[in-house]
Amino acid sequence: SFFIAYRGPGIVKFIGLYKDLGFNDSSCVLLGKDLLVASEDVELLPNKNVIISAGDLHNAFRKFSNAKQGKIAHLDLSGTPTVSEIKMIDYPSGDAFHPHGIYLSQKSRLYVVNHVNDKDRIEVFKYSDNPPTLQYLFTLSHEFFLSGILNDIVEGENENEVYITRWLTFPIPKGGSHHDPTLLEIFLREAEKLTLIFGIPTTEIYRCTWTDSEKPKTDCTVALGYQTGANGITKIPNTNTYFLIDSPAGFVRVLSRQYDGSLQRQTSIELPHAADNVMYNSFTHSLNIGTITFGKDVANKFEGVDVNVPGSLVEVRLPKDTPINSKTVQVKDFLSHDGSKLSMISSGTQSGEYAILGSPFSSGVLVCSVSGDS
Repeated sequence: SFFIAYRGPGIVKFIGLYKDLGFNDSSCVLLGKDLLVASEDVELLPNKNVIISAGDLHNAFRKFSNAKQGKIAHLDLSGTPTVSEIKMIDYPSGDAFHPHGIYLSQKSRLYVVNHVNDKDRIEVFKYSDNPPTLQYLFTLSHEFFLSGILNDIVEGENENEVYITRWLTFPIPKGGSHHDPTLLEIFLREAEKLTLIFGIPTTEIYRCTWTDSEKPKTDCTVALGYQTGANGITKIPNTNTYFLIDSPAGFVRVLSRQYDGSLQRQTSIELPHAADNVMYNSFTHSLNIGTITFGKDVANKFEGVDVNVPGSLVEVRLPKDTPINSKTVQVKDFLSHDGSKLSMISSGTQSGEYAILGSPFSSGVLVCSVSGDS
């Protein structure tokens, strides 16, 4: 009875029982299908164009040798929407690149979570427009960065501090979860599922700092531990207010940075669905969140079943002059998609007359015409 009371509502939300969604995706067009091997995360540029991470994560996690080299892409919304690859300058030749979560700072630094088979890394670039380019700056490495466990990233109070979410309890085996796994690796893969079902708080947020950008020596600590599903993370710039997605529970955890760099939970905002990535939209002072409306279909997608997984872009409007809590925000499904054009939504944002949806496992990015005020 305790388990039903504790996890029952969250499981019902994640699986998608009793949901009757009204899809409003008739205007949506899939772009970049031949260019983008997935579109896991998005970041909104000051000119309202969009940066997209494309890492072929499905193959990178399951069987690394099958994964295509990833890229960062640019979605130009100034006219007819178009997608193009962003050139990376001086990125180490021959190194794997499978981007997951990304974050663009106010000073145009792009932080990228990168999976490179037997470990994870953080790549740091300088973004420039006209034309869009990424100048490689340096790589952050640490013993905490086990294979496949890192998810998303946000800059801290300066350019020498980041917060990184750990979304998996157990690292992904070298070569991928389905690359000749041992009995122990199979057991741990199934145990990972149980941590989600039972809501066991085994994930966390790392705080990492460094001093020398030429040869950075990374120092990492646990900024916030004992989370059930730490996933997307973002912040309101120039504040100590951070937002963490508790993925399977379907909550936004509102966090505050403390004087010692640790993060402390202040309150929670319930979402209508389980969620993935979150981005702060400065044009609308809102959180843009990619959500998982039917988790039972996601489980099949993870196992390689060809199924259309519905998803949505949820908007959380934040108050301007009052404290952030469940009573002062406005939460709504901004755009819901049935999964027929882009299956399994992980991220999204609104830019002017467009809503943009991304996916970790499906090719391309979905661009939808909407009436907006950003």
